[in-house]
Amino acid sequence: MADAHAILSFEHVGMTYFSMEDETNALQDITFDVRDGEILSVIGPSGCGKSTILSLAAGLLKPNEGKISLLGKPHDCPTAQIGYMLQSDHLLPWRTIYKNAILPLEIRNCATKDACARVRMLLEKYGLGDFQDKFPRELSGGMRQRAALIRTLSADPKLLLLDEPFSALDAQTRLAVSDDLVHIMREQNKAVILVTHDIAEAISIADRILLLSPRPGKIRKQYRIDIEGSPLQRRNDPRFGGYFDDIWKEVSRYVQ
Repeated sequence: MADAHAILSFEHVGMTYFSMEDETNALQDITFDVRDGEILSVIGPSGCGKSTILSLAAGLLKPNEGKISLLGKPHDCPTAQIGYMLQSDHLLPWRTIYKNAILPLEIRNCATKDACARVRMLLEKYGLGDFQDKFPRELSGGMRQRAALIRTLSADPKLLLLDEPFSALDAQTRLAVSDDLVHIMREQNKAVILVTHDIAEAISIADRILLLSPRPGKIRKQYRIDIEGSPLQRRNDPRFGGYFDDIWKEVSRYVQ
């Protein structure tokens, strides 16, 4: 049964893709909840259905089996309650940072004075106030990712879906940007589902980790990460290595 306090719930969800030639069973019997303010990470081998979980959570796909609930109600179509951030920042080069940030509001025809003022406040609060009239090419990779997150937050969604948001960055920038973005998500108290291939990244960011099996993806194991602090602080915690070893042992069973 779904958690009554959950933002999003999957209950025995299965997903199969059909084509003229064959069918592919992507997910099987997936059950989990994500609560307000919780960061949930989904990890697993390539092709295990991580991106399918995000597409189902976003309402871009409908499951073949089971049900998905958003704020306690059936969920099967895109909504402003969910923000989706992809691997690349996808900032439009001909629009300023501010204009990029309010794009979701304009698309939904809700770019009110108050909503736009909130976006300017977010840009100011998170270090982009002096850059809101600049163009994406004038910003560093880390600043662009921060701008992309603020764009995702512009409609004040209840749930954020992050598809490997740091993968396009070099290792040093990746650590700094993950610190920045997690600080913003924590402060905004958003429920988050993060998909990543990086075990260390998942441990440093998430409150809970779901490990999927190879296709068809099933929840092989769940890990609750009881380490406080920022991603950088977590990586320096003596318990970090223990979590990494436990998860790697489980993941390595599927590595050929």
